[in-house]
Amino acid sequence: MEDWKITDLEKKLIATILFSDAFDVAERNEIQSIHFTTEVRRNLFAKMEEMHKEGKSVSSDLVFLEIKNIGVSSQDFFDIVKTETDIHFSSNLEAFCQVIKLEYKKRKMHNFLLSSAKKIETEGIKAVEEITLNFTTLEKETSNSTIKKVSELQESILNALDQEEDESIKCGIHSFDRPLGGLKAGKLLVLAARPGMGKTAYALCLLEGIVEQGIPCGFISLEMTEQELIERMICMQGFDNNNIRKELHRKDQNIRNQYIQHLKAVCSIPLFIDEDSGITEIQVRQKLYFLASKGVKVVVIDYLQLIRLPGKKLTTEEIGDITRMLKSLAKKLKMTIILLSQLSREVEKRADKLPQLSDLRSSGDIEQDADAVIFLFRPEYYIDKMMLSEADVINKIEMQINETAVIFDKNRGGITCRQYCTFEGKYYRFKNEVAESKENNKEPKYIDIDTPF
Repeated sequence: MEDWKITDLEKKLIATILFSDAFDVAERNEIQSIHFTTEVRRNLFAKMEEMHKEGKSVSSDLVFLEIKNIGVSSQDFFDIVKTETDIHFSSNLEAFCQVIKLEYKKRKMHNFLLSSAKKIETEGIKAVEEITLNFTTLEKETSNSTIKKVSELQESILNALDQEEDESIKCGIHSFDRPLGGLKAGKLLVLAARPGMGKTAYALCLLEGIVEQGIPCGFISLEMTEQELIERMICMQGFDNNNIRKELHRKDQNIRNQYIQHLKAVCSIPLFIDEDSGITEIQVRQKLYFLASKGVKVVVIDYLQLIRLPGKKLTTEEIGDITRMLKSLAKKLKMTIILLSQLSREVEKRADKLPQLSDLRSSGDIEQDADAVIFLFRPEYYIDKMMLSEADVINKIEMQINETAVIFDKNRGGITCRQYCTFEGKYYRFKNEVAESKENNKEPKYIDIDTPF
């Protein structure tokens, strides 16, 4: 490709990213500042990369405010952003990213061959050893850095073997910790259920067990307000939610004092809450970068189907884009992301009401990207709605009325199973009593998913 063509391509790529805030495409394709042919574009892209890592929007107006700090003139900046792009270019960004990387490799190889020829001309056979070494270095610089020979991994694996403690994080909820072996960095976990099953409450219980260890966590809420979340956590401390529902915490001084005491306890934990309904995929990414900068190790997103795209509803393909983005960021930011998800109404058409993978909206993409898919099932909810009878729950589904089943229908690196716990509605709290009593009765810790209820 001629220089003027690659120059035009580089300008188009930067302009498209600036006007559509699409830096994630460049990031996914491992584009770096060194891949650009001029210092102006290298400096500009490096600043864009820095802003992206800080969770800022990489838009033309915000980047323009920074150009003086990186030695880019207004004229050079506008020369780039005025570059004409079209739908064809925007829809093929990934392919053009690969072209830019390929051209970079060709330039490096061209310069290497020229310098090697001059060395041989002046130094003769003595230059061969240095040229060979330089070629090995060039190969490493221009190849995919994630590819490693197995022997290169030996040292890091041995170091991990010598670590005194397991780096996984335990939540204290047995029905969750046992099948997973704790939370591990880089994992995307999907917690799914029909409305009313207690997804948010269960997720808050998981976070409560983590923050009590002093480990920072985050909760991105697209549905509930900050006050609602805080009040749920107050109830989890042992404060009856009926006091809030009947507003007794405002009217009765003793109850008010209890409320304030629990509030102070909740507000002392290392938990970051973000309340922002209708946010976009880009905004979710920015929030995750911010939370990572604060040392957050576990983030709950409540919930997937409320993430929006400008001007339209999520499609199956777009949900797949979001889950892929979240999985990629979990690995990059070294955190665990627990993504809450709704299930389709197909669950309630079945006699037993038990959820399964096909009930996930866009189940194929979610199942593919998630390291684990976990369902919550509370038969008591369906009994109250007169959709299940107590006899069916006990005799056919083989559960107790007050039990909650935590169903691991996918568990990468672990077993698929069903665990049990209890839900205390007035405290929005899940407890371990059922799991412990089953153990005491010498029932199996894990119930194989293939074993019918």
